[in-house]
Amino acid sequence: MFKPKEEESTVEGIVKQIAILNSVQDTHLGYLNVIANAPEDIEERITENQLMKLWQRCQLVALALSMALDNMPQWKNWNKCCEEAVQITKKMGITANP
Repeated sequence: MFKPKEEESTVEGIVKQIAILNSVQDTHLGYLNVIANAPEDIEERITENQLMKLWQRCQLVALALSMALDNMPQWKNWNKCCEEAVQITKKMGITANP
């Protein structure tokens, strides 16, 4: 999911990754867009709490990727993007930080 395709630039790959992560919240089954090799009975097995945490983590990673797009020329550090995203999501009440 996170490796840009050969014909994509890094920016294009990141934009597509953000779209995939944001699609998790589009429908009740949107989470299937980010779970590789999901078992057929995942709908019965995944709990509401697990779904909530997955949605929150997708928001966090999408935010970090967005911050990378905006700030990488200055920050040049993925960890900085993640740290900033975690701080912002904490302020928003998102508790599923790594």
